[in-house]
Amino acid sequence: MISEEQVLDEEAVPTRDLVVHRRDELDRLLEALRPTGTGPADLCYLLGPTGTGKTMVAKLAADLFANAEGMPAADFAHINCWHHYERKDILYQAVEQLRDVPIHHNATGRSQLIAHLGEPVDRPQFVVLDEADQLDDKRVLYDLRESSVNVVLVANNEEDLFRNIDERLQSRLSVGPRIECLAYTAQQLTGILEKRAEWVLGSPGRNYETQHLEFIGTNADGDARVAIRTLATAIDEWRSSDASAITRSHIETALPAAREELRQKSIDQLNDHQRAVYDVVVEHGPITTNNCHVCYGDRVEDPRTQRTVRTYLTKLEQYNLIESEGPGNCPKFVGKSIGN
Repeated sequence: MISEEQVLDEEAVPTRDLVVHRRDELDRLLEALRPTGTGPADLCYLLGPTGTGKTMVAKLAADLFANAEGMPAADFAHINCWHHYERKDILYQAVEQLRDVPIHHNATGRSQLIAHLGEPVDRPQFVVLDEADQLDDKRVLYDLRESSVNVVLVANNEEDLFRNIDERLQSRLSVGPRIECLAYTAQQLTGILEKRAEWVLGSPGRNYETQHLEFIGTNADGDARVAIRTLATAIDEWRSSDASAITRSHIETALPAAREELRQKSIDQLNDHQRAVYDVVVEHGPITTNNCHVCYGDRVEDPRTQRTVRTYLTKLEQYNLIESEGPGNCPKFVGKSIGN
């Protein structure tokens, strides 16, 4: 039985009946991954902006393969490339989650990890690379492609995913179904919230009004994470007050609080290099990529290349932590406030 805490957690994988406006994408992914007479697809893309349900769809598909009646057996490794972005670390995570073999992070070499993944298995094996554009060395995609595992790449867009990648490797990775999760409309976000509010609070009219959910949907900028976190925060605000029902005031207080909480979560998951780049932008912005790279290099040991810093800046902007201004060929970056 799914708990109230899970229903109001924007990161929790919902049950299938709670999925709203992503069922088509889920069905397409299940069909793309389902083994056929010629075997399963070996590469698949889930693409779309932040907060559009990509991770939810990928994780729910894995759950359905594992637990749903009538689904073929398959094993999944889900790897968050914010946290695991180095080539060998990706392979280590894949082996650890998919293979029952003793491995040691420091002692087991890359070729040995690839060999483990290439061993024959009796059912399909999938590696889901979430936030795949964060990969430090995208040659790991070739390593995985050459082994017996199938790969699902989850990213904001193909341009970022394939940026700075070898043309030969890019051509080998270009084949495969694309499943796009577009930004939610205000109406779609309202529908998502209606389903969850009804599960937690019952039908509208007693503890809340549909117009409250519509207000959240209109002001969440197409991001389901913001919408769900705002609803959860508003419910907490109401329950800690003397009000008989949720009011517009609870919602208006909850919206910036939810944005701040999600912003802090995003900041907390940055690695040391990404955090240093973020701090430079906040302290010195508006700042160009070149100047940001110089300031960042003064703060860390073994600084990454300017090209990598540019990738960091792009991702920080996608997560609404910073924003760019000026011409696209030479933008300046500045920290983004909650009110923006």
